[in-house]
Amino acid sequence: MKKNIGIIIVLALSITGAGLFFLIPESGKRPGPGSLRLEDQIAAVSVRTVEASEDVLEDYIRLSGDIEAESTVQVYPDVAGTLSSFLVRVGDFVREDETLARVDPSRPGASYSISPVEAPVQGTVSEILVDPGDTVSASVPILKLGNLNSLIISARVSERYVNRVKTGQTAFITTEAVPDRTFEARVSEVYPVLDPASRSMKIKLAFSDLPEGIKAGMLAEIRLVTDRIEKAVTVPSTSIITRNGETYLFVVKDSAAIRRPVTTGLAIDGKVRIIEGLAAGEAVVTSGMNMLSDGGAVQSVGNRGEKDA
Repeated sequence: MKKNIGIIIVLALSITGAGLFFLIPESGKRPGPGSLRLEDQIAAVSVRTVEASEDVLEDYIRLSGDIEAESTVQVYPDVAGTLSSFLVRVGDFVREDETLARVDPSRPGASYSISPVEAPVQGTVSEILVDPGDTVSASVPILKLGNLNSLIISARVSERYVNRVKTGQTAFITTEAVPDRTFEARVSEVYPVLDPASRSMKIKLAFSDLPEGIKAGMLAEIRLVTDRIEKAVTVPSTSIITRNGETYLFVVKDSAAIRRPVTTGLAIDGKVRIIEGLAAGEAVVTSGMNMLSDGGAVQSVGNRGEKDA
C-alpha cells in the first residue's frame, strides 16, 4: 500500500514539473512585437481605437425656405368696378394678351361696357387674389402669373451667419413631398441689407436642374455648405481631451498609449479636423482614454464600430 502511494506522489511531481517547464519562457527571449507579457496584460487598460482618416470636411448651416416661381407678375385691372368673372383657374397656362377676367365699371345711374383684364406676359396662374362679385380697383392686383418652369428657393439667413454666405455656394435641398431625394442648388442672389425687424438677410437659390415633383409653394429644408476642406485629417470628437488649457489625444503604438498634443480645427457631425500633431492612419483611442497615462500598457478590444468577437 505504501509503495503505491509513493508511486502516485512521484508521478504528480513529474507532471507539475513538466507544466512549469512549458509555462516559463526560455532565457533571453522577449515577447514578440505588439504582444504583452502575462503581468503586463493583467495591468493593461482595455481601449477601443480607430484609424485617423483623411476626409473631405464640409461646414454648413441649416435653413428653411420657400420654393417659388423665379418670376412672378401681379395682374391689375384697367378700371375700378365689380369683378364679373374669371376666365381662368389656378394652374392654367396663359399667353400674353389673353383675357383673364372681366370687370364691370358701371355705377348706379351710369352704365359702361365690360372691361377685360388681359395677361401682360405669358405664364401660369399661380394665385387668384379676389372672388367674382368683389369690388376691385386699378391699384390692387387680382391674380398672379408665374413662370413655373423655372423655380427658385427664397430663404433668410440669421445675422449670426451672414458673413459666411456668398453667391455660388452649393446647397442640398430636401422636401417632405419627395423625402427620398436630395436636390442640388446654388446661391444665386444675396441681398445687401438685413431686415431690421428680423435681423436676417434674404438669399435666393437656383436649382441646378428642374426637379421632378417639386412645386412652387413647397417648404424646402436647406443644408448650405459654407466651407469645404479637402484631405483633412479627422478623428471622432470623442477621442479629443481638453484639460488645463491643453488639447490632446492618445495614440496606440506597440501596445502602449502615447499622449499626443494636437491642434484642432473644424468640428462637424462628430468629426474633428486635426491641423497638427497627427497623421492619417495612426491608431487613435476613442474609448477608455480616461484611464490612460502616457506610455502605459493598453490592450485593444476592437476598433470603434466593430462587434467584439
